[in-house]
Amino acid sequence: MFRYRNDDNYAVVLDFSKYLNRIVMLDAAAQVARVQPGIVLDRVRDAAEVHHLTFAPDPATHSRCTLGGMIGNNSCGVHALMGGKTVDNVHELEVMLYDGTRMSVGKTSDAELEAIIRAGGRKGEIYAGLKSIRDRFAPLIREKFPRIPRRVSGYNLDELLPENGFHVARALVGSEGTCVTVLEATLRLTASPPFRRLVCIGFPDPFIAADHVPEILTYKPIGLEGFDNAIPDSLRAKGMRLDELKVLTEACVEPAHFEAVKRYGEGTRRPARVAVQHTSISREGPDLVLSFALPKGSYATVLISELTKADGVTLGDGS
Repeated sequence: MFRYRNDDNYAVVLDFSKYLNRIVMLDAAAQVARVQPGIVLDRVRDAAEVHHLTFAPDPATHSRCTLGGMIGNNSCGVHALMGGKTVDNVHELEVMLYDGTRMSVGKTSDAELEAIIRAGGRKGEIYAGLKSIRDRFAPLIREKFPRIPRRVSGYNLDELLPENGFHVARALVGSEGTCVTVLEATLRLTASPPFRRLVCIGFPDPFIAADHVPEILTYKPIGLEGFDNAIPDSLRAKGMRLDELKVLTEACVEPAHFEAVKRYGEGTRRPARVAVQHTSISREGPDLVLSFALPKGSYATVLISELTKADGVTLGDGS
């Protein structure tokens, strides 16, 4: 039990990673996995990758975060651009209520919803209450809920709308343990592209970098992330990841007209550097030509864009 900032608030933290940490089922053909809440994300991804599949949301803490925590937070990560947030990748949840009631929740048709309510009991009572909230506030939910890719705050009341299948499991994602305790989760797995390229582009400031994001997104990258010089400078000062930082060196501290590009093929990890001539994004037929000049000593923001080999993107080195 933990005490928070004042004497009136307490919390009980449940750590499922010691015992409830298994993959219960993984069906590669159906692209689904059923897991316990204490399993670490990378264990799920490693098991799925054997079948060229993955769980798309991947926070920076992927080597240690658990699926239960991801469901509680509605986690994203750089590859949420490829497969959506955690809420978009949950089919069903096995949950327990504060009074010990256990139930399975997921997508619910109109006929199933009415049957659950008619059957009564604790589940019927809860579904009737959720339906009442849905019916009362549906117009406001449709009108006011923000339509942005990474809306992860608040309760997902939009998942209760008829057009979204009265999806109680997804409505609970992001509720941070305030409604239920998750005991098992059935997840959607996504195809994992075997050929990838990593493009690092330097910009004079974050605002110019942001201006170029819409154009890059038209090529459907599987990941897109931005960071400034504070991160590589900190790593360099600590003597960490120095080999990887060499790839960024020319883009960030040498004279203009260079960017660093990492290219990943199946079974290869070979860095490549590409000279550029202009500050622009342009199209040449089906190809995307990325050309950026970064003056020495300027404040740098680097965009990372991973594109699959099937996208037909030319990086300038013929790859």
